Amino acid sequence: MTHAVRIVAVVAVLTALVLLNVSCEVQTPEIDALRARAEQGDVDAQFDLGVSYANGDGVPQDDAEAVRLSRLAADQGVAGRRSTSGSCTPTVAASRRTT
Repeated sequence: MTHAVRIVAVVAVLTALVLLNVSCEVQTPEIDALRARAEQGDVDAQFDLGVSYANGDGVPQDDAEAVRLSRLAADQGVAGRRSTSGSCTPTVAASRRTT
């Protein structure tokens, strides 16, 4: 292998590592526990995880996942219990987009 080929190979490997690292964020045990409760149908966990996804708090910002979790929580009636809490709901993330 020539010197130029080695350099290209090293650059390719480093680029791949950087790209993989961007999409793989380390999540905390708290987020893992919240996700587990949300998957088990815990309405408060669904709502809280949705807000986390809407704001990118502890997880990558993902409006689609925020809306999905928000709908799961709303289907169980979380909106009525949280309406006066003053917290940012996941549906706010969709309104941030400019058209």
